[in-house]
Amino acid sequence: MVLVPETQFWQFGKWVEVVVDDQLLLDETGKTLKYGRSTDENEFWMPLLEKAFAKLNGSYEAIIRGFARNAFVDLTGGIGETIWLPNCPPKNLCKRAQKALDRNSLMAASITGKRGKRPDGLYNHHAYSITKIHKMTVGVKEMEFVRLRNPHGKNEWTGDWRDDDETNWSKVDPKEKEKMQVKKEDGKPEDGEFWMSLDDFRKVFHLLHICHLDANAPREKDAPFRWHSNSFQGRWKSASGLNNPDAFWTNPQFYVSLSEESEILISLIQKSRKDLLWIDFDVYKYLDNPDQRKRLLSSLKVEKKVTSWLKEKNKVEDRTESLKLTRGDYLIIPMNRASEEGDFLLRIFTEKKHLFRKLEIK
Repeated sequence: MVLVPETQFWQFGKWVEVVVDDQLLLDETGKTLKYGRSTDENEFWMPLLEKAFAKLNGSYEAIIRGFARNAFVDLTGGIGETIWLPNCPPKNLCKRAQKALDRNSLMAASITGKRGKRPDGLYNHHAYSITKIHKMTVGVKEMEFVRLRNPHGKNEWTGDWRDDDETNWSKVDPKEKEKMQVKKEDGKPEDGEFWMSLDDFRKVFHLLHICHLDANAPREKDAPFRWHSNSFQGRWKSASGLNNPDAFWTNPQFYVSLSEESEILISLIQKSRKDLLWIDFDVYKYLDNPDQRKRLLSSLKVEKKVTSWLKEKNKVEDRTESLKLTRGDYLIIPMNRASEEGDFLLRIFTEKKHLFRKLEIK
């Protein structure tokens, strides 16, 4: 038995080291690894990484289910964002996905519903990587396409624009097809990678998971974009929940100043994964006078928000939102629904430089 050098995972603002040995579980045959494995029988980094991740979370069973977004964050320390695709307009979706790829963000998509294989060759509750967005003219119509990959390396989409869809691909210029790297050949096995039209993608998939990498994450040398990031560890007091409007102003308050218009990602993570609270945050225009801020927060009709939360939201580990804010000063209020104590991590990524600090509440 050999100990494997430390593997690090991001947990609530810190990198945690995990040490494992090189003993790996085999299936019933005693010849094949039971869980993750590479197509190269001599490559073991992936099952060793999986073992370390299982140790961090308590067992292999604990990492069987979950969202790709959370795994991305644990592996990279980035900010995870999930988009409900049925509510995302096509033009906005194409633009956001392309921008994410240009910024070296990690992306995956998944389908809700009963677990198992679908008639179209895809699986519900399975993460498919998104590796490229492409626009081209087909006939007289400009179309957008999404390239996805099943990490299992097989079981591809069997609908329109599948690798061997000669009817549709015959309409595409051979040079364009070569540029898109459509590589299905007779007698060759599937590689798990396939193209779909954006329209089909939106009809089939329900969730788009994006992990925005912070300034310190490894990236390609020719990727000039880097987020400006900040974070703060905080704690809710027992009286500041939304069900106690008179004490809402006692919630932690954070000041953000933007010198120019900027895209901003705000992520709120609660630090207990067992006893989850209903959490959220609001963004307001900043008032410099503490008494004015108190009057503003005390006058909010937060009782209505409690009702809407119960109807529209579930208890989750984190909330993330992408905003476009103009130049100015802003106030971020992280909150929970009940008057319960709890620890949280608030993070912001901004496209442009910013100032960020926690305000004293008196």
